[in-house]
Amino acid sequence: MPAKTTAKRGYGTGHLYEKSGAFYGRWRTADGRLLNRRVGAVRAQGSTVGLTRAQAERYFRKLQEAEELNPRPEPGAPAPTVDELATSLRERLELRGVRKSYLENCEYMQRVHLRPLIGVRRASEVDRRDVEAFGRALLKRKLAPKSVRNIMGFLHAVFEHGIDREVLRENPARRAEKPGRHRSGPSPDLQFLTMALAALN
Repeated sequence: MPAKTTAKRGYGTGHLYEKSGAFYGRWRTADGRLLNRRVGAVRAQGSTVGLTRAQAERYFRKLQEAEELNPRPEPGAPAPTVDELATSLRERLELRGVRKSYLENCEYMQRVHLRPLIGVRRASEVDRRDVEAFGRALLKRKLAPKSVRNIMGFLHAVFEHGIDREVLRENPARRAEKPGRHRSGPSPDLQFLTMALAALN
């Protein structure tokens, strides 16, 4: 009797699973990469916070589609520029369904500040000193320190997105100095960054 064979799972199908209170999706891309991505928190019974399994399934499919639209560059291919990564991040945020005003704010910061000052640089070539020079350039534009911190927070999220896309190994903005604050309370740049990163998780 011939041995029973199992059909190979097609690329891009993948599966959704739960771990430590969150949904994760694992799948193989069309170019053969095996990816594992956090989809979002599991919604507890009786709560309105987090995702139901049906919602997680839908978002998981969107993550797969987004990955196919923004695949990892081929070995030896030029790394994306900061501006290209910023555009990719905004597309990911839009896919997640963040509010329109937030997306418009990101687009404005990219167009007015990131693109002309640092956007043409290859993201992999930017270091901490470049990020701090970017911050000083923003201050020379007579921007308020709070605005500069918010813009640098957005740049931080751009580099984190590059790590998630596997085109960067580290985030040069993590240890970069930002303009000081002169009042107590939560840091505006951390608030802005938290919103950006939460939208991706």
